Amino acid sequence: GLGDVYKRQVWDIDGEEPRLSITLPSRPNELLLSGNGEVLVVTDAFRSTANLYDSHSGKLLRTLPLGNRSPQFFPSAQGKWVATLELVDPYSATLPSLEWQVRIHDATSDRTVCRVKLDGYPTSLLFAPDDESFVCVMEGQESRWLDVRSGKQLGTLRDSGQTFKSYAFTADGEQLVGLAEGQLALWDLKSGTRRQFIWRQLSNLNMMLFGGGFSVSTSGLPENG
Repeated sequence: GLGDVYKRQVWDIDGEEPRLSITLPSRPNELLLSGNGEVLVVTDAFRSTANLYDSHSGKLLRTLPLGNRSPQFFPSAQGKWVATLELVDPYSATLPSLEWQVRIHDATSDRTVCRVKLDGYPTSLLFAPDDESFVCVMEGQESRWLDVRSGKQLGTLRDSGQTFKSYAFTADGEQLVGLAEGQLALWDLKSGTRRQFIWRQLSNLNMMLFGGGFSVSTSGLPENG
């Protein structure tokens, strides 16, 4: 009700006490951590803002206005940037005319690093482990590999428009991993080519992301090596 306050805590995996406890004036819609756990993003649809905090000290780094664009937020691997996927014109009358864009925000200043308009519908975004590039996953078409600072396209990923349920970079930042029902794909970023692994007698397939890397668990057997 009115006057309620909400407390959110950040814990280290091996910690016995919370690393950080933040009191918020309204219920947050979403809480996200950068890949290195240094930056906490808290979205507040009621106030149409997203606040970025230092996850150790609780210091407010910056506030991003949400406006009417209903963005999705993606903190970077090292906490340097926060990307938003958003509508260029949220008041477009018809669905085919909707245009999307990516904006890369500096996590500690009011600077927008770059803005890229997208031809198609984006479903996700991932930063490379070094924070120097990112992949924008597109529905029904090749995904795009882009430079963070310039927005320049560095390459495309062939056949990445399938419905993969999760993605991750390899720790060296040279390949992207996609996980779908019964299959796992590896894209080489420089060439854009794909290797695909198919599981038979699959009962469960899950991917866990951590620190720029990933692990895959399954009870099925790979058909190809």
